[in-house]
Amino acid sequence: MVDERKGALSFRNIHKEFIDNDGNKFVALDNFSMDIQPGSFVSLIGPSGCGKSTLLRMIAGLDTPTNGEILLDDEKIDGTNHERGLVFQQANLFPWLNVRENVATGLVARKVYKENKDEVDKYIKLVGLSGFEKSYPHQLSGGMAQRVSLVRVLVNKPKVLLLDEPLGALDAFTRMNMQDEILKIWREQKVTVILVTHDVDEAVYMSDTIVILSSRPGRIQEVIKLRQNRTRSRNYPDFVDLRTRILEKLNFASTEDTAGYYI
Repeated sequence: MVDERKGALSFRNIHKEFIDNDGNKFVALDNFSMDIQPGSFVSLIGPSGCGKSTLLRMIAGLDTPTNGEILLDDEKIDGTNHERGLVFQQANLFPWLNVRENVATGLVARKVYKENKDEVDKYIKLVGLSGFEKSYPHQLSGGMAQRVSLVRVLVNKPKVLLLDEPLGALDAFTRMNMQDEILKIWREQKVTVILVTHDVDEAVYMSDTIVILSSRPGRIQEVIKLRQNRTRSRNYPDFVDLRTRILEKLNFASTEDTAGYYI
């Protein structure tokens, strides 16, 4: 059953241009059109510079398309809103605030903290940080800091959770634990998740839909739908087959570089 807050996204002919410091125009995204159902977990994967992060920024309302429009539950996105929460690669916590204060910043800014203060402790507990409420960012590990960054967004109960390579700075073991942590939250909160990643294994393990983008200008090369009740195992035969298929689509399968974990 889909959460009543919904979270359906529609992209209609998105075209995004930028002007560099020399006045030259370049196209980041072109003819990007698709629909994302509420509660989906979608990964965007493709070469660097293909517009993945730009697309997240436009969903968040931090940037606007040059042409086209993005709709959330049939309403055009125009500016930022707590319904669309963005988590970056770096935790970017306020160093002068403790864990509890960092998590509460959005509620305080929206002037709804008083009636939602119990939610702060609920979400801190959700990611296993009970007992660290009074700790400051410099006292946390990288994984713990990223958990705080994640629940700082989730406590606002967004319809859409936007993840811009949030695990890229973590060691491999912590990264895998955080992947499972995010999947657990996704299942419990039934929020729509859009993940930008360069990690093919991460996309295959976590997503129910993978969108492969071409090199700049970013266009949809292929949309891969995965079985929602599939086995989430990095050693499962379907996992390996799908990983190979994506690498071939990205023209990396025949190079030695694909032996590693990243594209």
